[in-house]
Amino acid sequence: METQLEELMKRIPYGEETYSSKEEYLTYLEALLEDTEDIAINHLFPFEIEKPKLPARYYGWQLRACEEIDAIAGLNGLKSYSENGLSYTKATDGMLSSDLLSELVPYAAAPQKSLKENADDKG
Repeated sequence: METQLEELMKRIPYGEETYSSKEEYLTYLEALLEDTEDIAINHLFPFEIEKPKLPARYYGWQLRACEEIDAIAGLNGLKSYSENGLSYTKATDGMLSSDLLSELVPYAAAPQKSLKENADDKG
């Protein structure tokens, strides 16, 4: 089974005109994987104090998210532009589309800090 990095290397190929070295390319891909994992974890587990690892079922989502961020890199979240109408469309948060983010359904939980404070108040 291939790692996420190996899969991402297939989807975002190395290009000498884009990256100054193979090391820079790998660093960029690792940063994409790290950023998209953080985004997913924060959406999936919003009330967890200690964030868990990304569940394997979201690995495909993570790769698509990396591709989307790479596709709009350098555009500051600009997704479409019209010259004559002077209209443009930006991504919802400057990085990922709302369609992609809507695939992340938070796990049911409650704010842990509030539960601990309530237990302390009762005890």
